[in-house]
Amino acid sequence: MENERQIEFVSELLVATGRGDLSWKSAFKNSFFVSFPENSIEIGRARDDFYLALSDGGGQEIYRWSEYNMNTDAYSKLTELYDVARRKALGVDAAVDSIISRLRRAG
Repeated sequence: MENERQIEFVSELLVATGRGDLSWKSAFKNSFFVSFPENSIEIGRARDDFYLALSDGGGQEIYRWSEYNMNTDAYSKLTELYDVARRKALGVDAAVDSIISRLRRAG
């Protein structure tokens, strides 16, 4: 996949995740996924490498992006997407908001 498409693809996932349009779920340790009607996407971290895997409707992986086949800009966005997807899937922001709310009420 050409560099511009890599950046566009990851950027669109990042924007949609930020808007709350995508519902990321935990898959395995350090791995999160989102499903679409005919495809699914898994983002994960294996050692020091981040990856994004695209699968068809039957669960067959059809393409995988990682540091080895992405340019630096796209890979940087991929690492950012991993962090945002992880926070969404694990409910980090909701947990932090809840604690802040309790602390404010207590004080």
